[in-house]
Amino acid sequence: MNQMDRILALTDQVQQQVDEGRWAEARALENERLALLTELFARDDAAALGPEREQLARDLLARNARMIETVQVHRGDLREATRRVTTAAGAVSAYHRNERASHWGRGQRTAPALPD
Repeated sequence: MNQMDRILALTDQVQQQVDEGRWAEARALENERLALLTELFARDDAAALGPEREQLARDLLARNARMIETVQVHRGDLREATRRVTTAAGAVSAYHRNERASHWGRGQRTAPALPD
């Protein structure tokens, strides 16, 4: 497998991990892929890739943009989920602060008597 084929295979693997929400695995594969891309385009003969390879590079850039968009959507979803969990935890905590623990689990509480 030549270097460009390895980059394309890694791109497919990174995309699959991103689609499945497996962030650590995606990151590890992405690091490997970026190292290969850096090596490929740092060489003096990068211009000798030819038109076919140039189109593959353009396709890679388009795929990268789609992956970045997917990651950003997932990041937003995670932030919203975190906000909801934090809000819910705060609400539960506030509820617990307003009721004595000795009354939990009992039936209906009686209302306090007011002085006449």
